[in-house]
Amino acid sequence: MRGPALVTLLAAAALVAAPALAQGKGDKNPGKPAAPSISSSEFMTETFAVCANLAIDGAGAGDKAVAAGWEPDSDNGDSAPFYRIISYTKSFEGLGEVTIWGTIEQYPGKTMGYCRVEASDEDGSLLDFDDLANLPDMTGSIQTDGDGTYGAWSVRARGTTQMFAIAELYDGEFQLEINTLIDAAPTEPADAAAPAKTED
Repeated sequence: MRGPALVTLLAAAALVAAPALAQGKGDKNPGKPAAPSISSSEFMTETFAVCANLAIDGAGAGDKAVAAGWEPDSDNGDSAPFYRIISYTKSFEGLGEVTIWGTIEQYPGKTMGYCRVEASDEDGSLLDFDDLANLPDMTGSIQTDGDGTYGAWSVRARGTTQMFAIAELYDGEFQLEINTLIDAAPTEPADAAAPAKTED
C-alpha cells in the first residue's frame, strides 16, 4: 500500500503545482504590460508626432513622450554645452522594440533638432509607407527603388520652426528622420543694436 499511496500523492501534488508552473512559464516580467497592438496608420501618426515634438524641443516634449508610453533610455538628457541627447524606446506588438534617438544643438540665433525613429517589420506585414506620406502638412514625394520605398518632405512650418523629414522602408527595416531649424531669441540685449539714424 505504501508504494501506490506515494505515487497517488506525487500525482496529486503535480496536478496542484501544474497551473502555477504554467502561469510562470515564459512570463519573465509579470508586472509589465503587454506591448500594444497598433495599426500602420496609428504607428506612423504616433511616432511622427512624438519625434517631431522632441526635435522641436518644445516645453514638455519629453513628458508627452513618456505619457504616450515611451521610456527614456539611460543616455536621454545627457548633455554638453550647446548639445543634448534625445533617447527613448517603446515596444509594439509585431514590431518589437522601437527606438527614438536624436540631438538638440544650439548655435548663435538658431537651434537644430534631429530625431530618428527605427523599427523592424521583418515580415513586411504591418507598416505601410503611404500612411506616413499621407500625414497632413507634408509636401514632397516618394519613390520605389528595388525592394525599398523612400520619401522626402518639407513639413508645414510651426511658428519659427522649419521642419524636414526623410524616410525609408527597405527589407523590413523602417527609418524616419526629422530635422528642424528653429529661430532662437536674439542672444544680444535689445539696446545693443545700432541706433536708428535720425534726421536733423
